[in-house]
Amino acid sequence: MMNGKCQWHNRDCDHNIDCLECELFPDNEDKQNFTAAPKTVKVYDYGCPMCPSCGEPLYEEGRCMLCGQRYIDERKPEPPIIQGAHLSDDESYAICDKCGATSNSWKFVAHGDGPMHYSNTYNCKCGQCITFKYQRVGATW
Repeated sequence: MMNGKCQWHNRDCDHNIDCLECELFPDNEDKQNFTAAPKTVKVYDYGCPMCPSCGEPLYEEGRCMLCGQRYIDERKPEPPIIQGAHLSDDESYAICDKCGATSNSWKFVAHGDGPMHYSNTYNCKCGQCITFKYQRVGATW
């Protein structure tokens, strides 16, 4: 929510909604860096990649939603530690160790958040409890 000047247009903002939900929020084609060549992300703030052009956090994959800059994130995430399941050969989904059910049929149960790691816990239809533990950027196991 912005009060004061609109960041996209030369006018006062009189809306009480989030900028991303505003009808004046421009399409990607209308943003200043839409046609610029892709840039490599070099700055990470608390593990979040920052736009190499405008310096804002990158929320969308492949392009900054605020300035339209395409970006390349060369980091490779650490694979999660999985208990009760394993990843498929192409790593596009997980498989329950007990019954072979795929991850799209599991029920989400809990999320654990910590400074170095975070985890998600699921229940399979067979009763197996499955936990994925992810390492935050810069953290060590």
